[in-house]
Amino acid sequence: MGVGVMSPFEIDHVINGFAETAKGAVAVGFDGIEIHGAHGYLINQFLSSYSNKRTDGYGGSVENRFRFAREVIRAVKTVMPEDRLLTFRISNWGIADMEVSLFESAEEWQQIIKLLSAEPIDIISISTYDFKAEAFGTGKTMAGLTREVTDLPLMLCGKIYDRKTTIEALQDADIALSGKSILLNPDWVEDVCQGRELPVYSSDEAGIAYTEEPLP
Repeated sequence: MGVGVMSPFEIDHVINGFAETAKGAVAVGFDGIEIHGAHGYLINQFLSSYSNKRTDGYGGSVENRFRFAREVIRAVKTVMPEDRLLTFRISNWGIADMEVSLFESAEEWQQIIKLLSAEPIDIISISTYDFKAEAFGTGKTMAGLTREVTDLPLMLCGKIYDRKTTIEALQDADIALSGKSILLNPDWVEDVCQGRELPVYSSDEAGIAYTEEPLP
């Protein structure tokens, strides 16, 4: 498997950690759990052939690379009450290599989505830089490609910052997400409802929300 590759024992230990964390979230009253399979973090590293060079049952084919995600999803689902939502976040970009496509093609992306859709999740959450951007040279967006192969509700983020972009995003998704705008504007929901003109924020600008510096 190569130097530094997680052993089967370590994989089982991490999967158990996901389940125990979900238990804690349920215990304190959260209405849902989101499994983070995006942005080049651990689950995403297993999913992507760019990072996954394993030669065992967790590497190689799309089905094998999906195995870790499947086992995490099922472990988390077993500790959740039926009235709580389980969502899964996925992206084609990672923090460490932001210009790299983590999936090789639209076909591979859709294959992953089909596998996800067969699991006991309630929503797929798609993270993009820009929800309107063309994906894999297809002339379609990531949400559009995803919608073609799943009936699950979709959440979508990526430069959704005002009423106009929210409405546009909801053409292919069921829930629009706007992290930076909400971090930097406590009146964002009301501003969107009123159709006010709003700025689009960069990641660097949003960083202030995690400091002691007052918001502008």
